[in-house]
Amino acid sequence: MASSTTINKTYSDKEVDILLRIIQQSNRDYDVEIDGTTVISRTDDTNRYYDLVDFILPTTKFVTIRIFKGASRNYDRTVLIMLQNGLNGTPQIEALNAYDAKPKVDTNKLKAEWEKDRLIEDLKKEKVALEAENKRIKQETKEQIREIETDAKQQIQDIKDRQNSLSGMIETVAPALAQTLSTSKLAQSYPMLGALGTVDRQEQTPPIQNNEAGSSEVKFKPKNTNPNDDKLLGLVQDLKDNFEIIELETIFNFLHHASQDKSLLLELETLTPNENADL
Repeated sequence: MASSTTINKTYSDKEVDILLRIIQQSNRDYDVEIDGTTVISRTDDTNRYYDLVDFILPTTKFVTIRIFKGASRNYDRTVLIMLQNGLNGTPQIEALNAYDAKPKVDTNKLKAEWEKDRLIEDLKKEKVALEAENKRIKQETKEQIREIETDAKQQIQDIKDRQNSLSGMIETVAPALAQTLSTSKLAQSYPMLGALGTVDRQEQTPPIQNNEAGSSEVKFKPKNTNPNDDKLLGLVQDLKDNFEIIELETIFNFLHHASQDKSLLLELETLTPNENADL
């Protein structure tokens, strides 16, 4: 329940100025009513104080200025009576009674309703923001999934292309490799290499394509049934079994050039141990 004190005075510009200085010095909230109607709602903005003059009419009976105590609803009330209206048939007591009899506004209820409306408005804005953020996240997720799928497909295709390239290299290089090694000095240390000359490059059987994508196996048809031919074919298979794809590309690339330029084998011989070893 708000408590208050009331002071009745005759309206004058001086009284109005005094009340303003009190408000400024105490740094308190105030409001202004004219004939029971609020013209300046509770505020601490003193720049609005003299707006009350704009609402004073020749028929105005009284001006009420309330100065609040801190943040509470308690206040000091000053009622400034317009004398000319009192002399014209409206006694000062009648003006005061009219003020006291006017309907009182439940400020707590108004504040609660205002807070409710503001909360509802904030929730609406938050909902719109969340929906927009959710839509943005979904769109970014779809784009990321598309990028991952595209990248995965490209990597799979690169692997298939690399395997196909390796298979083609084996088909091209293997016959030349067999003939080159069979006539090299290495054949003197490793007799099995001499058997490579028994492979007929003109009678190569085409590579057999497996059902699995990108895989192939190269086989050669020997001129005779010399057991060393099986070891030769096993040598090629061993290369495939013991080296990675990238390593095989390097090996067969070198062998391809060696088949064109036999002098390159001299470098290989300098790196080969002198001791005989079984292949």
